[in-house]
Amino acid sequence: MQDSILAMFGINYKMADQSIMEIHVYAIEAASIDGVSNLYLYSKICMPLSKPIISLIALQTFIGNWNDFFWA
Repeated sequence: MQDSILAMFGINYKMADQSIMEIHVYAIEAASIDGVSNLYLYSKICMPLSKPIISLIALQTFIGNWNDFFWA
């Protein structure tokens, strides 16, 4: 069971990493030129763009745990 958890963590980490790398540098640069703080940049630009991958990871985690519960 530990191997499957570590494997899923690796897959989820890779998906989240690739999703965050897709955020365009131009949007972050434009916000920093406008003078926004790091907290505003994170909460208003990065987090809304990361919501789909966060929901996908949450759904996959729930389904994996549900299947473990069902077959236990």
